Amino acid sequence: MDTSWSVEQRIVEAAGHLPPGGMVTGWAALRLLRGGFFDGVARDGSTEFPVTLLLPHSVRLAARPVVVIDMTAAAEITSPHRVAAFLASDGPASG
Repeated sequence: MDTSWSVEQRIVEAAGHLPPGGMVTGWAALRLLRGGFFDGVARDGSTEFPVTLLLPHSVRLAARPVVVIDMTAAAEITSPHRVAAFLASDGPASG
């Protein structure tokens, strides 16, 4: 990946592969909604989070190094505030 890309450029590069009905989600969607805090970088200051894309179930798209493909059906759309609170809590538990 070209490290000189801006945060917005990383998002646009990923979104350029979206088919109709697909969308940018997670931190990248919040950044596009002018959430300045969401820079796509972990707390260590150097690890970049991948851009997550949500695709319709009928579409298949190969994952790319800086993109995560989420095939989960979006049952409901939540508010940016709820997503921000979720991400601020470190997101889902891993392990």
